[in-house]
Amino acid sequence: MYLSGSGEMTASDGETRELIAGTVLFAEDTAGKGHVSRATGTEDMHVLILMLPD
Repeated sequence: MYLSGSGEMTASDGETRELIAGTVLFAEDTAGKGHVSRATGTEDMHVLILMLPD
């Protein structure tokens, strides 16, 4: 869950999603090269990440 700030995430297939406070994202990087995330705003981006077991 994205708690503050703003950013974007780009998947290995080129799809990009905007990330703003309140966004909940379930990312399953089980194939491909994964993803790249970056902050886009002037405020620090704070994110809560939960790692689920296989």
